[in-house]
Amino acid sequence: MITSCSMLAVAQDPGGAEALTPVLKGLFAKNHIRLSVLARQHACKIFTKEGFKFINSDMFGVSSEGDWRAFAETWLKKYKPKLILTATSLNSGLEKSFIRAARGQRIPCITILDSWTNYRARFLDHGEKHLFIEILPNIITVMDDFAADEMCRAGFPKAILNVVGQPALEHFLKWVKSDLAEDERLRTRKSLDIPNATMLIVFFSQPIAETYGPPGSTYYRGYDEFDVLGLLLSSLSKMDMQFNLVIKTHPKEPIEKFKHLLADTFVSTRVVNDYDSDQLIIAADLIVGMTSIAMVKGLLAGRQVLSLQPNLIGEDSLVLGRMGILKPVTDPKLFPDILHDMLSYQNRQLHHLSLPVFWTDGQSTERILAIIEKLMASEV
Repeated sequence: MITSCSMLAVAQDPGGAEALTPVLKGLFAKNHIRLSVLARQHACKIFTKEGFKFINSDMFGVSSEGDWRAFAETWLKKYKPKLILTATSLNSGLEKSFIRAARGQRIPCITILDSWTNYRARFLDHGEKHLFIEILPNIITVMDDFAADEMCRAGFPKAILNVVGQPALEHFLKWVKSDLAEDERLRTRKSLDIPNATMLIVFFSQPIAETYGPPGSTYYRGYDEFDVLGLLLSSLSKMDMQFNLVIKTHPKEPIEKFKHLLADTFVSTRVVNDYDSDQLIIAADLIVGMTSIAMVKGLLAGRQVLSLQPNLIGEDSLVLGRMGILKPVTDPKLFPDILHDMLSYQNRQLHHLSLPVFWTDGQSTERILAIIEKLMASEV
């Protein structure tokens, strides 16, 4: 347990924790900042892998929304941090509670946004509709001008949005450009027993059905992960070329999730959840997914990337589609031919050349650290 801290960081979901990680590394290196980290659920796994010291909030047995709010208020009153740093999650709990408790106790709060989806849901609780200033952090760091514009249209005050980039993407891109990445690519393919001459396709799953509901639901997307993988397997079974398919389950998915789909396929397939996503991205020749951040990372790494969203209803949740960088395949009938062209390199992509500068200039972590230093200095 901590006795005091000048700054508290909190995270819950894997994407938010990964975006927070490079910033936390920078803060741990600063002797004048006494940093404590409070983590929950999947964030604990991320921080454990990084070797961070953190407090696992799951051990306190808090479950309900109201209890989390009381937990956050009590914590801040007891330890009196000068600044709160949070990631974001769709579910109620750690981050939303600490943001609101911080505002109530007039403690400055910075939130790092990691994704271009569900902006409002990351700050609103069930049944809430209005983005009152009392439930928002003092500052939200966002990935690019595109996200800032979308958030303004969604009702966020422009004054609290700071465009800085995405630290997890920055960290990934630096690694991709290093010799370590090529060594990791070879090691990963060897551990998967895939020869260098064999095409490796990696499918990144997401809990689409659980998140958006079945057909007829208010937020139904027109497809789910089972539809997408089924279409991919069916199309691959007709390909007259050598390849291997690796299915990467989402951290929230059980590894046996697709057992029924794989029972009848002759496609050479392996399901994994113990490999890091970055390992698989760098090892892959073709990345297939729906709206995963792995698609963005794939383009940063110069890989072939295919967003498959058959019969999509509504707006594309993948920012690459909304930006016009990578249009999703929405017509199931067109997919087999598109997949064939990509596997035979007849449709070689160069989308990574048109990515926003805030993703690629390598300064996002330093920008966030500068914001933190400025706020900390104002509180002295």
